[in-house]
Amino acid sequence: MHFVLSRSKIVGYRKNLITYGFWGDMSARPLTFVHLSDIHFVKDVSDVSRYDIDAGLRDAILNDLEQLQTGFEAFDGVLISGDIAFAGKQDEYVRATEWLNKICTVIGCDAGQVWCVPGNHDVDRSIHKTYASITDSHAAIRGSRNLNAALAKRLDNAENGPLLFLPLQAYNEQFALKYYCATTCKQPYWEDTLELNDGSKLRIRGINSAFCSSENDHQTDAPVIVGPMQTVFKREKDVVHLALCHHPPEWIKDGKDLEQALNADARVQLFGHKHFHEHRKINNSVVLSSGAVHPSRTEEDWEPRYYILSLKVNGIGTERQGKRI
Repeated sequence: MHFVLSRSKIVGYRKNLITYGFWGDMSARPLTFVHLSDIHFVKDVSDVSRYDIDAGLRDAILNDLEQLQTGFEAFDGVLISGDIAFAGKQDEYVRATEWLNKICTVIGCDAGQVWCVPGNHDVDRSIHKTYASITDSHAAIRGSRNLNAALAKRLDNAENGPLLFLPLQAYNEQFALKYYCATTCKQPYWEDTLELNDGSKLRIRGINSAFCSSENDHQTDAPVIVGPMQTVFKREKDVVHLALCHHPPEWIKDGKDLEQALNADARVQLFGHKHFHEHRKINNSVVLSSGAVHPSRTEEDWEPRYYILSLKVNGIGTERQGKRI
């Protein structure tokens, strides 16, 4: 698969282009996505206040994509690796949806062609103050020696399971549900399948790394949980897996297990959270950490970024079988 990776600065948005090989029919067009992360729409500020100093960044992305559109045959949608909102509030998702509609219009795709996962800023932490048992459950899960059993005990519980996902209610109902990307205690991840240029399949999995996130995140090096139920991939002929997750493995308590699973089965891995833009190849996988659309200006390496990701299969017939990169 060819990757075209675009990383962007505040005004003018510079590009770095990389290719990544796979095998298939060269004649058909690639799948091309805009990859965004850490947008951080703020209630009563974003798009509604004169103090919205990030409006220029969003306008620059729109202008940048408008100029770039002619360089690609078509765009297939937008991938968002979390932190759409700043505090998980309903109004923040209203603004986010309006801006994403503009993105989709500029790149020429349907407004529903958005895939997303939640980040820690999509958690409404005010709910934890009302339901202290939520953070108690977080601590119990993190402290368990058998993570899968601890998660199953709580997520399968008719009362405790929905309660753990309650802080993500605004994210799910006001945003993710529109794009068929909502997650629940019964289904903590989602999958969607698109067709690659040679007729093989790209299966996108949205992994939820925020359901155990709270104001206590800073008290430990790896506070959030993914759980093994989100990282079991079905291996099928002519299916390539793309994983979308907000927190990179080093920020996740069971991150080593996540990393091992993704490196074995996910050819493309997209992360956010760190506000640091990088790409690297690990065995047969390409790992991309997108910079933030709206990083804090107080950060030492403040630099707004985003990716354009283009995937295409190269080669035909038997050359595709058994070959790995």
